[in-house]
Amino acid sequence: MNSKLKTTATILLLLSLSFYLRWHYATNTELFTPFQGDAAEYSSIAMNLATSHTFVQTNRGSDNFHPARPPGYPFFLAAIYSITGTIPSFYWTTVLIQCLIGSATVILTYVLARFALPRIWAFAAALLAALSPHLLSMSTHLLTECLYTFLQLLAIICTIAACRKSSTRLFILAGGVMGLAAFVRPTLALFPLFCLPLFYLCGRNLISVKKLRTAVILFLVASFCFLGGWGAWRHFSVGPDPTGNSQLKTAFLVGTYPNLTYEKLPGMPYREDPEYEKLEKSGYPEILSHTLKSIGREPVRYLGWWFLGKPAMFWSWRVFFSDGVNLYLVYKSCFKTNPIMRADNWLMLKLHPLLVIAAFLTLPFLIKGYFGKIPEPAAVATLLCLLLLGYFTAMFIILDPFPRYALPMGPEMYFLAVLFFRNLTLRRYSGNSFHSDPELVEGSKGN
Repeated sequence: MNSKLKTTATILLLLSLSFYLRWHYATNTELFTPFQGDAAEYSSIAMNLATSHTFVQTNRGSDNFHPARPPGYPFFLAAIYSITGTIPSFYWTTVLIQCLIGSATVILTYVLARFALPRIWAFAAALLAALSPHLLSMSTHLLTECLYTFLQLLAIICTIAACRKSSTRLFILAGGVMGLAAFVRPTLALFPLFCLPLFYLCGRNLISVKKLRTAVILFLVASFCFLGGWGAWRHFSVGPDPTGNSQLKTAFLVGTYPNLTYEKLPGMPYREDPEYEKLEKSGYPEILSHTLKSIGREPVRYLGWWFLGKPAMFWSWRVFFSDGVNLYLVYKSCFKTNPIMRADNWLMLKLHPLLVIAAFLTLPFLIKGYFGKIPEPAAVATLLCLLLLGYFTAMFIILDPFPRYALPMGPEMYFLAVLFFRNLTLRRYSGNSFHSDPELVEGSKGN
């Protein structure tokens, strides 16, 4: 069987399996209601966009022209609602589209892994993404996770391709896709700036410094054009937005509570601490002073929380306020009723800590030169994914480290973990061991 036929067969197998699992889960899991919490707010904004062409949230009985939600996902939902027109068909059409997007994410995981891994190992990384209970269940909820995970992974792949081809057009495309991802979830907005050293490290030997500088500037412009353009238009059309700063302050303030608890009530210190409202209305200097005083009273507890507890919670398995897998409470989950799905959930739960640790251990492998001289696409893919995981870990050491926010890094994490285990099993650690592997060289060509 030739290479193209093998690639086609692998993609079809992954696509069929991942879509079947997602659609089976969606049709065999009963939510209390699909319109709860954040999902209700996204849906309300989307319906207003589709019907009155205004970006407002009215489900709380008042016109809110500055909803505390990023704009990307409501526009996605509004496009679906404008076609379907009724709530039941709107919900199920959205779920179907998200199952397809989730399946495409699995294929993109395989594409990413092929930059650095032979076919069988790339298949293993994609299979982990196909079987992941969290990546699987997010297709059912009207939340940003499914769409954002796809766009973020596509942006990473486009960025690798841009570095590999040294193409200005690909840099613009990569920046545009990254900008779309940030339009859905703005926590990615600063990531393009952290990519700059990688571009100069990997691209300076491939193209002239002048051409690279132009490509990078265009990448940054494309990365910020969606959020920047939206913010400017909203500011001049309806006035300043007070929600962004308050959201950031809330995320920082909640993150100052060890284990996100007040008197052993996890995840809701803003409801339980009688001093919380006073702190939230104060400025950052006062909040910082309060935090430093708390650290002074219990340094071991607070420093342990910031530098050990927060990363551990961020990368932990369990999603708060649910059964640990679903983002919201459900009446019935096929992870409990179906024995095969239950076994999948058990297996991925046991593997999760090992996969997280393995993903981060690719960094010391690189530092020690354990990988030898890696082909260019593999080096860029590895470093870019490590940079992404490190960027979000550092961000949520500062903010509230809810495990839900780490879920979209699942595909990149699985790729890095499989890369670690694959190279751990190699017995040929010569200086150019990767170049001596014919199938890896073939994989670096993007098959």
